Amino acid sequence: MKIIKEIPEKNIIKVMPENLDDLWHLSNIIEKNNAVSAMTERRIEEKGDKLRADRGAKRRVYLGVKVEKVNFHEDTNRLRVSGKIIHGPDDVPLGAYHTIDIEPLTEVSIQKNWKRWDLQRLKEAEDSAKKPKVVVVIMDDNDANIFLIREYGVKEVAHIKSGLSKSSLNINVDKLFKYVFARYNPFWVITPSGVEKEPDLISYVIVVLLV
Repeated sequence: MKIIKEIPEKNIIKVMPENLDDLWHLSNIIEKNNAVSAMTERRIEEKGDKLRADRGAKRRVYLGVKVEKVNFHEDTNRLRVSGKIIHGPDDVPLGAYHTIDIEPLTEVSIQKNWKRWDLQRLKEAEDSAKKPKVVVVIMDDNDANIFLIREYGVKEVAHIKSGLSKSSLNINVDKLFKYVFARYNPFWVITPSGVEKEPDLISYVIVVLLV
């Protein structure tokens, strides 16, 4: 999370979320009746458009809403903030409903009565960018599950199943390491003692640290 600007006299802080974890932090910071402003897409109706099936083209505009709903969408990598429009271009009607889709690298202005824990969460989100991300691989001789440890919880990102008989070791450790390195580009891998020497271990856990 980048904190771009603070305007204490107006209770405004401008931030830029950089990843899904930052969006999750914002979902816990933005509350009902806060004012949220950002660049967004809005269908602009010209005069007479109400008589046509095509009610105008979408246009990128900067506007603000008084928050009524906040929805964190992990699958689509976005935070949706809905409410009535409180400011915007002259051709955007005030009081109309709009949803701002906040994605990583979207600059957002938040106006609210900032509490100590709100500011602390912002600071934690800012500091988390400096911490390594963690991937955990749990595997036995037939299956491997890869989990990404996020700030908001644990997410399974891959499941590898050999599909072979159980009479021999089916998950190739070297190939799995190559997959992990190619997919996540780790700077450190922690493995249990003896994994390289004893490939027939019943199960083990690999911890991968990412920059």
